[in-house]
Amino acid sequence: MAEREVAAYVIGKRYDCDECGAEMVRDGVDPTVLTTWPPKYPHRCANGHVANLTRSYPGHNVLITNEDVPRAIRRRQPPVSGSDS
Repeated sequence: MAEREVAAYVIGKRYDCDECGAEMVRDGVDPTVLTTWPPKYPHRCANGHVANLTRSYPGHNVLITNEDVPRAIRRRQPPVSGSDS
């Protein structure tokens, strides 16, 4: 088997407040995780509503496809020393 490069996409995830629709975020200063099972993460929206969620938002997933990476966007190799290009 040989290694090959395939396309991947980063998909962002956000959680909107159930009460007002504003984006819920974790406090970047306070890394609190509640010791429940499953663990919960405190979030707050811009309007002050609080929710304890089972995932941390904002977040992301990476979707790896089976599509080959087009040649145009593959990593460029440095030129070989002494070449005329």
